[in-house]
Amino acid sequence: MALPSEFRNEKVTAVEEAVRSLSAQQLAALPSLDDDDLRLFGVIVQHFGFIDLNLRRAVEIFYIANLLSDTASKAFPKQQG
Repeated sequence: MALPSEFRNEKVTAVEEAVRSLSAQQLAALPSLDDDDLRLFGVIVQHFGFIDLNLRRAVEIFYIANLLSDTASKAFPKQQG
């Protein structure tokens, strides 16, 4: 799955600049991630995994039903065995 292009806005730029201005000691003093932070990352990973799985299933169904364009059909991986 290809990564989406980067989304930049004023808030992202401001946070990036704030983090870049910190010294190594200030960065090390930042609080560790807590359980809620880690749980949120897990949920995001699960959502992207679910989306990826279902997109792959959809493309496979389109391939089986012969609904893909010729170019996409040629690029679709053939089953082995």
